[in-house]
Amino acid sequence: MLDEKEAESIFRESKIGFLSVDGESGYPYGVPVNFAYMNGKIAFHCACEGRKAEAMKRNSKVAFCAVSHMETVPEEFTTIYKSAMASGKVRLLKEGDEFEQAMKAIGDKYCSGLSSEYDRYLDSCRGKFYAGVIDIECISAKGRKNL
Repeated sequence: MLDEKEAESIFRESKIGFLSVDGESGYPYGVPVNFAYMNGKIAFHCACEGRKAEAMKRNSKVAFCAVSHMETVPEEFTTIYKSAMASGKVRLLKEGDEFEQAMKAIGDKYCSGLSSEYDRYLDSCRGKFYAGVIDIECISAKGRKNL
């Protein structure tokens, strides 16, 4: 087990996260998402319509995980890894200060150096997507300490 500070570091370093929601017919639904860790929360974006959005509207409880490092060590029958998990409640935002902060954090992470172009892109598609913000209630991490 790794401490909470390490879990936050893993969320900051990871490029892709996996969001799990309460799916249809009692089956969980997990999907990879681009995301940013900001102010103790996880931010991502999603379409206003579709399976993921409908599931979060039905039930705001979600789980999220990310892996910042993974390599196999075949001769030892093991892997070297760092992963973090979080659970909490998601809020779907279409506007407001927190929406802007979430989208800026995502843009800074994935579009570094293109802030004005990213801002124009966001302006062109406003209202067509949500910023999802997960208010984390539980956070944990695992990994090999010798990384």
